Amino acid sequence: MLLNYVFIDIEEAFLLILTAFSLFNIPVRENWKSLLLWSALLAAWGDILSLIGVTYQMKLILFFCAQFLILLSLGHKLRAIPMTLISAIWLLTAEPILVITFNFFDVDFIIFSGSSLLRYALSYIYLATLSILPITLKWFRFDARTLWPKTVPNRYLLFLVISGGISVGFMLLLNISVLLIDILPTKIMTSTKSMWMYQLGALIFMLLNVLLFYLYVRETILRVERETEAPYAKQLIDLTTAVRSIKHDVLNHYTVILGYLKMNEYGRIENFVQNLVTETKELIDITEGVKNKTVSALLYGKMSQYTKDSIDFQVKVSPNAPQLENWKDIDVSKLLGNLLDNAYTATKKNQYEDRYIRIEWGVRSGYEYLFVENSGPTIPEEALPRLFDLGYTTRESGKGGVGLPVVKALVTKYKGEIDVVSRNGVTRFTVTLPIAEKGSQKTTDTNETVSA
Repeated sequence: MLLNYVFIDIEEAFLLILTAFSLFNIPVRENWKSLLLWSALLAAWGDILSLIGVTYQMKLILFFCAQFLILLSLGHKLRAIPMTLISAIWLLTAEPILVITFNFFDVDFIIFSGSSLLRYALSYIYLATLSILPITLKWFRFDARTLWPKTVPNRYLLFLVISGGISVGFMLLLNISVLLIDILPTKIMTSTKSMWMYQLGALIFMLLNVLLFYLYVRETILRVERETEAPYAKQLIDLTTAVRSIKHDVLNHYTVILGYLKMNEYGRIENFVQNLVTETKELIDITEGVKNKTVSALLYGKMSQYTKDSIDFQVKVSPNAPQLENWKDIDVSKLLGNLLDNAYTATKKNQYEDRYIRIEWGVRSGYEYLFVENSGPTIPEEALPRLFDLGYTTRESGKGGVGLPVVKALVTKYKGEIDVVSRNGVTRFTVTLPIAEKGSQKTTDTNETVSA
C-alpha cells in the first residue's frame, strides 16, 4: 500500500494537477515543490477514501472536490472550475483509451496479474497515458484564455456547450453502458450499478442547460436592443452637441469681430466674415436636397463630429431619389447611422489627410440606391460574406458585430438588397431598393446631383 502511494498515487495526482495547469499554460517549474506536496496530500486523500470503503463514483466526486479546493488555495479562483473539469474528464478518458489500445493489439490484461513487477509496469503504462494530454498542451503552449469569448452572450453559449456535453455524457453512460462492457474498465462498469448518481447528475445538468439557454437568449436580446437603439440615441446626442458647439462658436466669432472693430482692422473683419460664410455654406449644403428631417438632423450631427476629426465628408443627393420615404424614421436612422458609424470607425484608422466618407443617393434603372463609401483598411475578401452575421466583427477589440446585421435585416424588411466591396483601402456599402409605384418615383435614371 505504501509503495503504491509513493510510486503510483502521488504521480497520478501530480499529473492531474499538471493537466489542470496546462489548460491555461500556467508554469509549474518555479513551484514544482509545492505542487508535489499538494499532489501527495491529494493522493493520500484518495487512498483514505478507498480504505474506508467509499464507492468509486463518490470517491471521484470527493477526490475532485479536494482538487478544486487545492486550486482555489493556489489562487486560481474562477479558473479552478474548468481546471478541475478538464482533470476529471481526462482521468475518465485515459483509462478507456488504454483499454481500447490493449484490445486493439490483442493484449490480455491477465498477463499483468502474474507478478508485482508486471502490475507496476501496467500502472506506469497508465501514468504514461495520463501524461499525454498535459505534455501535448504544454508543447503547443495552449492557453484556454485565448478562446474565452469577449461578450457575455458568447460566454453563456460556451457554458451551455460544456454543460450540454456533460449532460450527453451522463445520458450515454446511462443508456449504452451495457454495450461498452468489453471496453470500459471493470471498476467503472461496477459503479454503473448505482444509477441514481448519474440520473441525478443528468437532471442537474439538464436544468443548468435550461437556465443557461434562458440567460443566453436574454443577453442576446438585450445586446441587440442596446446596439440597435444606439444610433438613434446617438443621433440626438450628436445633434445636441452640434447645436451647443455652434452656439459656443458664434460667441467666439462675435468676440473676434468686436476685437477687430476696436482695432479698426476692417480688412481682417472682411476676411474673417468671408471664411464664416464659406464654413456655414458647407454646413448648409451638406443637407441640400435631403427631404427627410431625420436624415438632415443625423447629417448635421455627423458633420460636426467629422470636422473635429479632419474627415472629408461628402454628400450627393439626386432630386429624384425617394429617400426611403416609405420607411419609418427610426429605421432610416438605424440604417444610415450604423453605416456611417462603421465608416467613421474605419476611416479614423487612416492618417488625417487620407480620411473621407462619401454618401451618394440616387435612382438607377428603376431602383433607389444609397451607398456609403469610406477610406480605411481593406476588408479581406473571405471576411466580406460574414460581415452581416450576428456577433461577427473585424474590430480588434471584439466589440460590435450587431450594427451590420441590423442593417441587413432592415434592408430585407423593405425588400431591398445590400452589397459590400472593399478594395485598395476603400470600402463601399450599397443599398438597393425597389421604387414604389408613384408618379414622380418612376424616373428610370438621373445623373443630376446636388453636391456638397
